Amino acid sequence: MRKRTIAAILAAAILVFARPAIRADEPPAQPSYRALLIACDEYVTFPDTSPTAHNNLLAMESLLERDTRGFTVRRQDGITQSAEALDAAIRYAFRDAAEGDVSYLYISSHGNYNADGPDPQGELILSDGSEEAAVTARELQAMLDPIPGTKLLIVDACNSGALIGKGFSPGDAPDSADTPFASPSYKALVSSGGSEPSWYWRVDSDGPPLGSSYFTMALADGAGYHGEYAADRNRDGSVTLDELYQYLRVSYAAATAQVQPLGDSFVVFQYNPAEQDAPAAPLSGFVFDRTALTAASPVINFSFTVSEPTRVGYQLVFMRDGLWNWREAEVWLDTDDAPPASASGTAGKGSVTPGRKRRSVSLSNVTQSDWGYALLNVIRYVNGQPIVCASRVISVQPMEGDPGLSVSAVIPEQASGAYDPAGGPLAVWVGHEFPVSLTVSVTRVDDGETLKTTRWLSVGQATRPQGLSPNGSLFYWDGMDQNGAMAGPGEYRVTASARVGQSVYTASHAIFIAGEDEKP
Repeated sequence: MRKRTIAAILAAAILVFARPAIRADEPPAQPSYRALLIACDEYVTFPDTSPTAHNNLLAMESLLERDTRGFTVRRQDGITQSAEALDAAIRYAFRDAAEGDVSYLYISSHGNYNADGPDPQGELILSDGSEEAAVTARELQAMLDPIPGTKLLIVDACNSGALIGKGFSPGDAPDSADTPFASPSYKALVSSGGSEPSWYWRVDSDGPPLGSSYFTMALADGAGYHGEYAADRNRDGSVTLDELYQYLRVSYAAATAQVQPLGDSFVVFQYNPAEQDAPAAPLSGFVFDRTALTAASPVINFSFTVSEPTRVGYQLVFMRDGLWNWREAEVWLDTDDAPPASASGTAGKGSVTPGRKRRSVSLSNVTQSDWGYALLNVIRYVNGQPIVCASRVISVQPMEGDPGLSVSAVIPEQASGAYDPAGGPLAVWVGHEFPVSLTVSVTRVDDGETLKTTRWLSVGQATRPQGLSPNGSLFYWDGMDQNGAMAGPGEYRVTASARVGQSVYTASHAIFIAGEDEKP
């Protein structure tokens, strides 16, 4: 009897010590945050971009070092020249990742959309100046798939939307519905559409590149690089993926940022609003009254805050044949302030004194037939070198004429002919022959009768160049209504409208969402 009692006590003790100690008041394990930053500036067959990617890397590193969640950051600056090198860097940087952790991969490089072959897809060019290789979207995904937890991919490269199946001209999009990085473990933010180039800042068309790319610096400005955290709309200390994307849609003008998934609340950058001690940026708080102009109203009014005496200038670039015409860009210095005298007694041309400033730029040479797009940059000069502080697309719209509106949709599940929101967002193509302000809606239809609008994709939004051919704009619908609920099965109508002068033009396209028993 005694032996059985001792044995029972020992067995109970073993069970107690074998179980992990869990306290009800013990907080759950915190995720670990890691980032790998890749920059390529020197190439074999592509143009060198030095020091653009290098400066992009420094800006991203600075942002992540300020993040209150505590990132472990690794970087490869100009040494990643092959798929094998990239794979080795990824495996090393994220070797300790576990479920619940978060891993960022940022790449600044050249990009390309390879439409040849049976599986057209986006690719990135890696080079150290001596060796060069292309890495496709599926190859990159194969490198990242083994990493547990959530993965955020940020890419600054031409045609980078092709990596996530976004931003294609009609007929250019791959037929496959199996889009890379579409699984729930991935988030992605890229600098341009699949059919669109991306751009970096240059002093002039003949000189070497200077500074960083438009995309990364716009992203950095929105995420608090200069202490403003302009992308954080609700000022809660968390810059979400959707907030960053919405900010870039307005403040990033040189190309069109693309995101996956839409409307996502994933926190990209986090800061403590109560501990903002960063000095104010020399130029900040930009507000543009409007960016849609006509020949009858060709003036852009905007305001900004100057925190210290700064030399300010403006650059206006027009789009020609689908590309920004940098060679004929106009640049002029600010002359609205009385410039302070220098030590030698001469005026410092372009110098602007501290305070809130309001400025106007006139496109007085705009005529009825001279419609198109312009890029307005507000720049400041540091040691004689220009730095872009704000950038906007100016939509120069005609006062009369039929824009030739058309609407079509690219259904992710091509075989069924119906849209299944579970298969990814619906790409809505709105064709227009010249710049307009578009209103695009998705409306439920019942027995031929139009019901209440399900979702507004655009409300009087001025169009912008997206590198598309023919001319047009892309919108994406995730199948959600205005309240964030999934739209039910049935017939829907996508309608686009635009006012030109006193006339309103419309076009529409029918979409069908199948019920559960009708899905393929």
